[in-house]
Amino acid sequence: MQNEEHLKKSAEISALKAVSEDILFEGNLLARIIRKDCFASGYNFISMNDWLLQVGFNFYKEGQVCVPHEHFMRPISVENPIVSLELLYIVEGELRMTLFWKDKEVQKTKLSKGDAIFLVCGGHSLEMDKATQILEVKQGPYFSREQDKRTFVPKSPNDPSL
Repeated sequence: MQNEEHLKKSAEISALKAVSEDILFEGNLLARIIRKDCFASGYNFISMNDWLLQVGFNFYKEGQVCVPHEHFMRPISVENPIVSLELLYIVEGELRMTLFWKDKEVQKTKLSKGDAIFLVCGGHSLEMDKATQILEVKQGPYFSREQDKRTFVPKSPNDPSL
């Protein structure tokens, strides 16, 4: 399975964090949805420690201080990465997202203002129900549409070639 080890870690972190919804298909974690009211307080990282994109939602009380700091510069080597991770945060609006695995539709979900989705593997499409603003974060470097993504015609869930 493509990310079996991460899936096991995912189950562990989901038990510890108030993650809203993990979308799984054939043993693969496709996405993690974080609803706007998902976390009550504290420091909440929803990514695995070894993922190339680290995502956390942190809540601070009034008057709380995050001390001045900087992060160490260190070489990062990417050897045989599992996927290109992507985070979409819905700043404004509403949309429907369809998730795919091997071009097959797996699940549809609705996202609204304040929701976020951490895309781990597989494909996706978006259909806006209202005018929508999205903050998108993904790994770089970006080369071009042709080199960084492929489009496809979704297959029927009943297609025997799957």
